[in-house]
Amino acid sequence: MNSVEKDVFSVDLGRVRDDSVSKLVDGVVHQLEMTIAVGLLAGGERLPTEAELAGKLQVSTVTLRQALTVLSDRGLIETRPGRGGRSYVPRLGTPAPGRA
Repeated sequence: MNSVEKDVFSVDLGRVRDDSVSKLVDGVVHQLEMTIAVGLLAGGERLPTEAELAGKLQVSTVTLRQALTVLSDRGLIETRPGRGGRSYVPRLGTPAPGRA
């Protein structure tokens, strides 16, 4: 095996995959942040289901959930657990849970 072939096989695919997923999550976060910022999703409005939103954004539900977690941590959305739970944009002046 020559040195070029060795270099090809020495690539850490886990790292490449992690970097790609991270960039994809960042892209989804940015897109949803902009949607909220320009008012396309108003305070109190419920986001589409995870499956619907993932389909619209052409990402997996796992990637979407990671992005929703980032947005929740930033206080831009609120996620209500449970069977009827969904993600919402908090109303103005209403802090997200844990941010009071």
